Amino acid sequence: MTEKAKQNRRPWHSLPLDGCFAEIGASTEGLTVLEAAARLEAHGPNLVQAERQPSPVRRFFRQFNNVLLYVLIVAALLTALLDHWLDTAVIVAAVFVNAIVGFVQEGRAEQAIRAIRQMLSTKVSVKRAGSFVEIDAQKLVPGDVITLQAGDRVPADARIFDSRNVEVDQSVLTGESVAVDKHDADLATQVDMQDRSNMVYAGTLMTRGSTNALVLATGAETEMGLISGALQTIESLSTPLLDKISLFSRRMSLLILVISGGVALFGAYMHGYALAEMLIAAVSIAVAAIPEGLPAVITITLAIGVRKMARCNAIVRRLPAVETLGEVDVICTDKTGTLTANEMTVRVVLTAAGKHIVSGVGYSEPGEISADNGERASALIAELATAGVCCNDARVDVDAHDDSVVGDPMEAALIVLARKAGIDSEATQDALPRIDLIPFESEQRFMATLHRTADDGGVLYVKGAPETVLTFCVSELTVDGSQPISMERWHTGVSDLACSGHRVLALARYELAQASTSIEDLGWQGKLQLLGVIGVVDPPRAEVAEALIRCRGAGIEVKMITGDHVETALAIGGDLQLAENLTVISGDALDGMSPSALDQAAVDNHIFARTSPMHKLLLVQSLQKQGHIVAMTGDGVNDAPALKRANVGVAMGRKGTQAARDAAHMVLADDNFASIVGAVEAGRIIYDNIRKSVVFLLPTSVAEALVIAIALIFGLQLPMTPAQILWINMITAVTLGVALAFEPGEGSVMQRPPVPSRESLMSPMVLWRTAFVSLLMFSGIMLVFTLVSTDHSVEYARTVSVNTLVLFEIVYLLNVRHLQYSSMSMSGLLGNPVLFGVIGVVIFLQLLFTFTAPFQLLFESRTLDVQTWALIGLAGAVSATFTRDGSLNIAEVALDRQIAAGHGNDVAIKFLRKNGSAESISYAELTAATACFASALDAHDVARGGRVFSLLGRVPELYVTALGTLRRGAVFTPLFSAFGPEPIRTRMEIGSADVLVTTASLFRRKVASWFKQLDSLKHVIIIDGEPDDAPAGTLHYSTFMDAGVLDYPAVATAPDDLALIHFTSGTTGRPKGVMHVHEAVVGHHVSAAAALDMHQGDRYWCTADPGWVTGTSYGIIAPLTHGVHLLVDEAEFDPRRWYQILAEERVNVWYTAPTAIRMLMKAGLELTREHQFPDLRFMASVGEPLNPSAVLWGQEAFGQPFHDNWWQTETGCIMIANCPGEEVKPGAMGKVLPGVEAAVVAQNAPSEQLGTDQVGELVLRKGWPSMMRGYINEMQRYERCFSGDWYQTGDLVKRDVDGYFWFISRADDVIQSAGHLISPFEVESTLLAHAAIAEAAVIGLPDETMGEAVAAFVAVNPGYQWDETLQREVMAHARKRLGPSVAPRSIECLPELPRTRSGKIMFEDKCAELYSQEKIRGFLHLYDGEEAVAVGIIPNLEARDAVVATYREHGHALVRGVSMTSILAEMLGKQTGCSRGRGGSMHLFDRATRFYGGNAIVGGGLPMAVGLALAAKMAGRDEVVVCFFGEGAVAEGEFHESLNLAQLWQLPVLFVCENNGYAMGTALSRSESEIDLVKKAESYDVSAQSVDGMDVIAVTLAARAAVAQVRAGQGPVFLECKTYRFRAHSMFDAQKYRDKAEVEEWRQRGPIVRFQNWLMDSHVIHQSDIDEIEARVMAEIDSATAAAEEAPFESVDQLYEHVYGVGMCAAMRADERVFLMGEDVGRYGGCYGVSAGMLEEFGDERVRDTPLAESGFTGAGIGAAMGGMRPIVELMTVNFSLLALDQIMNTAATVRHMSGGQFGVPIVIRMATGAGKQLAAQHSHSLEGWYAHIPGLKVVAPATVEDAQGMLQAALDDPDPVLIFENVMLYNTKGEVGDPSAVQLEGAAVRRPGADLSLLTYGGSLFKALAAAEQLSGQGLDVEVIDLRCLRPLDDATIMASVSKTRRALIVDEGWRSGSLAAEVSARIMEQAFWSLDAPVERVCSAEVPIPYAKHMEAASIPQVETIVAKARAMCMSA
Repeated sequence: MTEKAKQNRRPWHSLPLDGCFAEIGASTEGLTVLEAAARLEAHGPNLVQAERQPSPVRRFFRQFNNVLLYVLIVAALLTALLDHWLDTAVIVAAVFVNAIVGFVQEGRAEQAIRAIRQMLSTKVSVKRAGSFVEIDAQKLVPGDVITLQAGDRVPADARIFDSRNVEVDQSVLTGESVAVDKHDADLATQVDMQDRSNMVYAGTLMTRGSTNALVLATGAETEMGLISGALQTIESLSTPLLDKISLFSRRMSLLILVISGGVALFGAYMHGYALAEMLIAAVSIAVAAIPEGLPAVITITLAIGVRKMARCNAIVRRLPAVETLGEVDVICTDKTGTLTANEMTVRVVLTAAGKHIVSGVGYSEPGEISADNGERASALIAELATAGVCCNDARVDVDAHDDSVVGDPMEAALIVLARKAGIDSEATQDALPRIDLIPFESEQRFMATLHRTADDGGVLYVKGAPETVLTFCVSELTVDGSQPISMERWHTGVSDLACSGHRVLALARYELAQASTSIEDLGWQGKLQLLGVIGVVDPPRAEVAEALIRCRGAGIEVKMITGDHVETALAIGGDLQLAENLTVISGDALDGMSPSALDQAAVDNHIFARTSPMHKLLLVQSLQKQGHIVAMTGDGVNDAPALKRANVGVAMGRKGTQAARDAAHMVLADDNFASIVGAVEAGRIIYDNIRKSVVFLLPTSVAEALVIAIALIFGLQLPMTPAQILWINMITAVTLGVALAFEPGEGSVMQRPPVPSRESLMSPMVLWRTAFVSLLMFSGIMLVFTLVSTDHSVEYARTVSVNTLVLFEIVYLLNVRHLQYSSMSMSGLLGNPVLFGVIGVVIFLQLLFTFTAPFQLLFESRTLDVQTWALIGLAGAVSATFTRDGSLNIAEVALDRQIAAGHGNDVAIKFLRKNGSAESISYAELTAATACFASALDAHDVARGGRVFSLLGRVPELYVTALGTLRRGAVFTPLFSAFGPEPIRTRMEIGSADVLVTTASLFRRKVASWFKQLDSLKHVIIIDGEPDDAPAGTLHYSTFMDAGVLDYPAVATAPDDLALIHFTSGTTGRPKGVMHVHEAVVGHHVSAAAALDMHQGDRYWCTADPGWVTGTSYGIIAPLTHGVHLLVDEAEFDPRRWYQILAEERVNVWYTAPTAIRMLMKAGLELTREHQFPDLRFMASVGEPLNPSAVLWGQEAFGQPFHDNWWQTETGCIMIANCPGEEVKPGAMGKVLPGVEAAVVAQNAPSEQLGTDQVGELVLRKGWPSMMRGYINEMQRYERCFSGDWYQTGDLVKRDVDGYFWFISRADDVIQSAGHLISPFEVESTLLAHAAIAEAAVIGLPDETMGEAVAAFVAVNPGYQWDETLQREVMAHARKRLGPSVAPRSIECLPELPRTRSGKIMFEDKCAELYSQEKIRGFLHLYDGEEAVAVGIIPNLEARDAVVATYREHGHALVRGVSMTSILAEMLGKQTGCSRGRGGSMHLFDRATRFYGGNAIVGGGLPMAVGLALAAKMAGRDEVVVCFFGEGAVAEGEFHESLNLAQLWQLPVLFVCENNGYAMGTALSRSESEIDLVKKAESYDVSAQSVDGMDVIAVTLAARAAVAQVRAGQGPVFLECKTYRFRAHSMFDAQKYRDKAEVEEWRQRGPIVRFQNWLMDSHVIHQSDIDEIEARVMAEIDSATAAAEEAPFESVDQLYEHVYGVGMCAAMRADERVFLMGEDVGRYGGCYGVSAGMLEEFGDERVRDTPLAESGFTGAGIGAAMGGMRPIVELMTVNFSLLALDQIMNTAATVRHMSGGQFGVPIVIRMATGAGKQLAAQHSHSLEGWYAHIPGLKVVAPATVEDAQGMLQAALDDPDPVLIFENVMLYNTKGEVGDPSAVQLEGAAVRRPGADLSLLTYGGSLFKALAAAEQLSGQGLDVEVIDLRCLRPLDDATIMASVSKTRRALIVDEGWRSGSLAAEVSARIMEQAFWSLDAPVERVCSAEVPIPYAKHMEAASIPQVETIVAKARAMCMSA
């Protein structure tokens, strides 16, 4: 920004208009001519000065700015100094050719400033010396007064005045999608630019109205000018590829200088060569080593890519941006005009007939209008569209190429709507000529037009904001005519449209029998007929959603950055499905952020709304700072700075501004966001092609340098001269190298993540390939040169060398086209038509080089004879054979290469049958079978990239399926054949399976029931049985193979093409589909050689199951790529058989599992020594931590140790191993393999690497080829596995001084038992191998003797019954396979119950005893299962963590460490209790242990937990908050709101739901539509898991993982613990909804029973131990009970401390409309059983048990009442009514009034009240007075049974909602009931007449008042007792009559003084009977404290008889 611009940036919008004129020195009459001239001189013309562009000469010399060229230039100078002019000329020519190519291809300079200048208006009407004149806009100056009309382009920044209906489209500056209103009013200082409604800005467009304006800034000082200035200061970034090439060039140049200098010095001093000669030699090496053509080839490749992209409507302005697209991982896109059409479109029309959907996007696309039910729009649409056309000033011109709008875009949308309705807008306007107009003004929010009709009548049309237009309407147009308007329906419709992101307009009319000439004369307000409402949006482009899906698939995140409001942006983002869980943040929020917070916000949010240009720039910079490669799309001027700064700026070409286009790197010619996806794909292809060019050019250069260097070092003749080398480099680079630029894409480039910006250009693969090919070329040249030079001259031999090298390059080009797989196929050879053309050019040039005299003179070449050409051809053929090593299709590597090398007849696989027979398959046979399978897939429409799943054992078809799938270029996914149906289905759904190959038996048992529901599945192939017997819907293997052919070539696949998907076990959650690519063959092949000592022809045996990653990687891929003889045993494990196989099959390499090793160890050495193993060379274990004893046992048994190794499913192959030739350290994982970089880092701090013998997390450096490339459909989950360049394994290890890694513990919880490291996965796999087992989960239990013991839990397959027989069978199976030390100690089966139970249950028994003695009030929420949950979870916490327990918390408190004594004291209400006796059993709090107790409202602790977690997070404390709650809470709003906030804010909270399946007393299946609580949690994207809460072990395992996940910062976790409640809830009978068999079944699974019996069965403890424990616990309980009972109660004086159906049956029988709903109202009878028995009489329809969702079911009752029913809604207590308060106050109380009396709400809401009366969950406060202050309600408080009955009946007949507060004392009243029929709903009652004092009360206090009156009577006072009965409306007449008689009034109320009804009654007495009083009105109310729970404290808090008597006596005595 210029200094002048800074000075002029005053807050003009906030100054008064007069102040603006004064500040600028002008007046409303404008400037004089002289003043204008002076200011023009001072400020300059109204133009933006263009940035000076470099001259063509400078641009040409800029092409030499390359380190490699610097070296060549120095070489040219040296050769010139030494008079080697020919070499000088050739070198200079090479350098200049490169420069010319670059100069020609470079694009034009930036023109953004010039473009902005072109946007300014050319002419403008300006006021000079009091008169308006038209001048050139360039001559405008600050202080000028201009006039603007609709359609004008604003020429400068200006303050408007005298405006009329002004709207301005400022989207080019702010990004807003609609025009904004402008007006004259002053504004506040702090207003964003887009909200400055009294300002207009240069470059924006007037769309409506007219105005005068005071010019305040021109040219560079305008907002647009400032953007231009920002463009000049913004630094353009270098692209990642340029950075990599620059780094590569610098390193290579340095290496070349060192080598060439070293060789020169070596020759001079060792051989005595002349220094000048050695300098020429050095030049020769430099010239040879430098790939001179590389810069030119890169430039040409980019340029060719530019042309290709231009044909796809992507115009690239800067060449390097082409390749950068391939690395983009974030696209920041503008919304308006980019994601949306920037054409306002009517999407929804609401009429009286319903909702109509409008299709078509924008102004030109056709569409139609239809109703939701598919019917064509009715005549109502035509009337509305006619109104829209007439009440309209816009014009839309549409042609075949473009469309234009003049006027308001909203009005344009109405014209397009009319066209879709079949109405000609021009004809309609002609038929209804306009007579008068009220234009739209922002203050009035409507527009009205008057028209003449054909019959000389008239019609007035009005359109505008619905809230305005609806007030003018009295009727609405319907299909049948007209009817009174339904305001509620229209307001609802408008609200729905607005909430979904629509801009809403209402249209109405007023028909006149006779035309009028003036609208003002009509008196039309309040007479309009509403035609309808329209919803208008700037719709998303139709193609964008698909483009976004492709971006996500390519690992690219899309972020929307817009100037629009949050709601609008969020609606568009939702329509486009921008992300799963959209997050949005506003520009205002960004302004106040620190840099670190901004960085986090930039990453976390998907939508940025109300942003300024600087926000966009800051966000792009922030993302770049965090390592992202950012593309920014946009179309407005406001986007230009960010476009320039972005790695790739992408502008819209058609509707984008020229400024945006010229600031961008790329322009989309068709404005199609989807084109960017094609551009990214093209960019990735171009990046690949440039990389191929590097791989192609480098080996040639290195080979040439080697030739010269070796010749000089050994004193040999040079095989080539420097000039010849330059010739080769130039002709091959600009021909063969350029051919690679035309290569089509390899594989699905858009299904892989972006290229990491830090990935080196010289990857290990490129380095290896360069070295291999360089040595090959060097060897070939030296050999040919040596052979030829013996019989020919050196010139002849050099000619041969040159031609040989060129041929080598041609052959190598054919192979390098696909980098790592062969292109020697018809599709490969013909894939690039340019290829043969450039080869022909090279051959022609070589013929000129060899045979023509000028070239022979210049390069000293010679003519060659036929024999020599044959020798050259032979050399080329040999090189072709060797360079094919790069093949990457795994099937081709494993099979075709073996055949090509002459191994076709060698045995590939030998299958050893169970019956002792064997079958061998040769490599040739296997190749033919896999080719047939691959072609059959092709014939059955399984495309490249399709997904083929196998569910097979070790059968030949498995290997054919695997290799045939890969040969097709499809993706192979093995499944473990022991999986149950659901795991199989889950994995196939995740992997989008196209084909499943399995057996008939497996299909019927595990697939048949669901396979037709899998949409992606095309074929199920059955391998066994006869073709005719194949199950329905399947295809037999033989029939499938009949469609194949035997010579199907391997499909070309790129290194990053997906090859394999391996699924993790899924025992700790949803299984992850780990993706491995074809490049993984490098990892498998190399690691097999390095870690397993595998070589060609080895007899190799891998025992890993092929359903797991090991069985695929090292059971199929690795061995066959090495050409081994692979052994496959189909039989079950048998030690003797295994030893026979090792010996008789002469196994060389044996790879087996730790399980098998332990089983062999168990079998004993005697069996081992029966056999000899002379051929066994190497043994290794399959990737699990192997115990030292097993390693050493191998030495003893086989004479060599087992070699341990390490890998994971994610890493894909062995990464760390005890390799052959290395010392084996028993127990060590080994050392890293060559090429692998590993480190040990601090946990949760991956940047901190640890030293030797320090325990930390094992991390691996990115780049190892076999590393996973992602989790399928979960790329974000994959990205979280990495920290920078390091993959975090989750395993804890240490590294010793020798570099060996030692395993400590593992992410999947390896069990360390008695010195063994046992993998749960291993045990699970063994269990799953049993036919009965469907699922298995294994954990380790703490064990004092063994450390941990193995425990297993299983689910059985259909058809199996779990009993003791099956339990023994599965246990025997496990022990046989695993051995006794590894097999689980228990498998989900327990013996009968023991005779005693443990401490927690005993504690509850004691509590029950104390409860029955009325010493404890309401503890009965503890239940079996609670202790398992508490014990399983709380010990996983740390002291700093917090625990929130809802209800049932005494068990949790004990586990947390709260002393038993303080808990019992609290439950007894004693002062020594943990909460001083105030909380009782419901509210245990203990600060020392951070135990926050429970809240007696169901789910009330959930918000508290969220708040605690939020505080911890904001304070930066490493804390976890655990919140326990019951299943009833999941129906409450608190549950949903808390999960939402915790996930939204990613809070560290673990939600633990103790789900006993019965809410309070009713089964969830009766009260909840969805009983899967995990689904509920997952609906908020909260990680969720369900576990058996009756199992301490299972809970411990789940909690350990959950707490670790939360503590790691991965957000909240929901853990459902399924438990069972044997005790009933409160006073309920638990057997009401469950039978004894169910209870007994659960008792067998009791947690104490299971755990205690397991300990005894494992001989960990004995009965004597249990007796001792029981005695110790009982002693502790007795001691705690005694201490608690002896403790004192809290003093009453401390009370204020810490404070600052009766009649329903009759009603239901009398009226069918009456029904009852509420919590547990069925068999339990609701509150105190008052509705008991009603369920049996009236059934489920009329007695409805509801969930604990008070607001929800109260609202449902209100709706039923409005619908004609007579509901009785029962709320358990008045406390619960607070949860329904919104519905009661804002719906029930208001509907009748707000609807104008149309709707009544005859609902009765019953709730129990009465302070201190113990209810099911909590005592109830007296809140009746609160409700009595709500207009619209009737509130009654019956105090007698007769009143309760009668008021209920009267309430059911009343049209108003009635709240009945029934005091609990009524439920305990016995006796005869009087006649309730005479009871009135309203009116007070005199319960006792008197003359001295009026005692007014209600409800439960009535009987206290009567008792007090009787005492006072004995003292000579005659007290009159008034029962208020009806609290709203109050009976003033009865009250005043009594007070006027007694002249004194005392009001008794259990409510608080500050909120009770007593205050209201007192005020009325003072108003109406003041002059009758002899004393002030007095009140007796409850104390101003939350009513305590302890009984004596409660009694002291609420009115008692003694209190009433004392107050009455004081009143009377004072009088």
